Amino acid sequence: MKILFACSASGGHILPALGVAQELKNINGQNRILFLTEKNRISSDILTGCGFEVVFLESKAPFNIRWPMVNSVIKLLINSAQL
Repeated sequence: MKILFACSASGGHILPALGVAQELKNINGQNRILFLTEKNRISSDILTGCGFEVVFLESKAPFNIRWPMVNSVIKLLINSAQL
């Protein structure tokens, strides 16, 4: 099964999602799990060593479209197609 966790970059969102992801992995080791979140110090520290695939969005403000954001969306689409 392919599973995407899209969560805010705060520990209050990432940690519960990580807990659910770990449990899903324990239930069925064949599950392919991908995390999608904004890159900041908290999300990087928590998710970098978690063993799951991670795609970091590099947006700074909502509705403020910048090239890094467009680039992140393109990376997300490419990675999603590979799932």
